[in-house]
Amino acid sequence: MLQQLPESSRKAASLAVMLWGFTKQNIKFVEDSKLAARLNPELHQALEVLTDPSVMVREIEPKGDCDCFTMFTCALMQCWGLEWDIVTLACSRR
Repeated sequence: MLQQLPESSRKAASLAVMLWGFTKQNIKFVEDSKLAARLNPELHQALEVLTDPSVMVREIEPKGDCDCFTMFTCALMQCWGLEWDIVTLACSRR
């Protein structure tokens, strides 16, 4: 699919894919309810955990869910000078 892009976009798209791969490889996916249970066992079902990328990058064993992965990847792209937008999609586990 990347080969269908113009040359000028291909390098940026390849870098974005690599940065996403770095995020997936280095941050363990953990649902908010499990992370929040450590903060407040009584309210863990109602809490949304958002970890700032500047905190995540310093963690020994970084953990987060989709929104943490998104924020971290966007921060990496920002550091590399890539333009980015967040697009919300609906999906099904099936």
